Amino acid sequence: NIIFALQATNDFKLLVCGSVRGTPTCSLRSAMQPKMSFGSYTIQLQNSDLQSEKVIAMEDKQIFVGAFLRPGRADPAIYRSSLVPSSDAIRTKQDKQLSQWMKFIYKPAKFISVHIVGDYVYYFFQENFEEMGTCGTRAERTVSRVARVCKSDPGYQHLWLSYAKSRLVCSDGGPTQTDARRTAEPFYYDLLQDTFVTDSHIYGVFTASR
Repeated sequence: NIIFALQATNDFKLLVCGSVRGTPTCSLRSAMQPKMSFGSYTIQLQNSDLQSEKVIAMEDKQIFVGAFLRPGRADPAIYRSSLVPSSDAIRTKQDKQLSQWMKFIYKPAKFISVHIVGDYVYYFFQENFEEMGTCGTRAERTVSRVARVCKSDPGYQHLWLSYAKSRLVCSDGGPTQTDARRTAEPFYYDLLQDTFVTDSHIYGVFTASR
């Protein structure tokens, strides 16, 4: 048995998620007295890779997860589960539902964080991206992305209806800089390592991949 997530809630409770005999399970506990449990819930994470990193946030008994759902870091998914047994889970498309071209180009590498802000949920992650060059050449690089879904997305056939994602760019230098001493070629900090949310902004910490 292992614990893979701890999440504080707004009502002084602690969401503790882990595996119980191989089954992903979450428990709501008192933040001041963790031994006091308000109930345990089996969450719909299928046969999740319990050894890989996960990001989890909860609001109104809805659990928003970024995780690899099969052992060996396979089947990465942005997922919404629930502590209410009658609620259906929804997720991004499975590997087998993507075309061979899409699987070849996009390969999520690492989940960083998930934040609930107003009516939306923001997932931050790194993704291996394969750029197409001239003469059919390919070059793989890791970039950082943010995905957004509506918190109340009803889903369709267990898939998100509101899912959208964009690349995050953090760079130094480049032709847009006014300082003439700057180089024309920007230096990119491709790897998002952590995020922090305030009342009006989401801040990210980036490092360079080279």
